[in-house]
Amino acid sequence: MKTRFSRRERAYIALIMAGFNDRMIAEQTEIGRTTVKNVVHQAMSKVGAVNRVDLITAWLIYKRSVIARRRAGER
Repeated sequence: MKTRFSRRERAYIALIMAGFNDRMIAEQTEIGRTTVKNVVHQAMSKVGAVNRVDLITAWLIYKRSVIARRRAGER
């Protein structure tokens, strides 16, 4: 998977994995709820996710590929 997530997308995905909803993410990051929704939607669109479970699955696959490339000496 060649998709690259932004720093903000990665942070929000981590919070989603911890069980946060949009309101909780907005409070934690002191960002507006609409911005949270937009960033999450953008991340979902990058990987063709239709829900947050799909997004988390794609994220885990992405992380696994990044780790594998680093171990193989790639960037």
